[in-house]
Amino acid sequence: MSVLFVSRYPQNQNKDLLKWLQKIPNNYLHYGDFDYAGINIYLNEYKQTLGERAKFFIPDNLELLLSSYRSKVLYDRKNLTVDVSEIKETGITDLIKLIQLYKKGLEQEVFIDLI
Repeated sequence: MSVLFVSRYPQNQNKDLLKWLQKIPNNYLHYGDFDYAGINIYLNEYKQTLGERAKFFIPDNLELLLSSYRSKVLYDRKNLTVDVSEIKETGITDLIKLIQLYKKGLEQEVFIDLI
């Protein structure tokens, strides 16, 4: 697989990345925080715009990472802005179950610390 990593920061600075992604045929793998805020960004911006071309990156060892490096602050600071029953992507529903089980979230930067 050939991949191109792109970054969007600060949040809501502009919509150039999303506009560009709409113009190209490639699939999109979202790499965001594993918390409600990250899920909201993915579902309300990327999945809503790109549809089936978009998938949320869920590492195989996410439960281990959540149990080891989790943050209660990430769980407490944001609620989901979507109806969980309307989510069709299994990885997202599984992620929500894990977040609810541990009552914690996980920032994507955990992978930097593991290197």
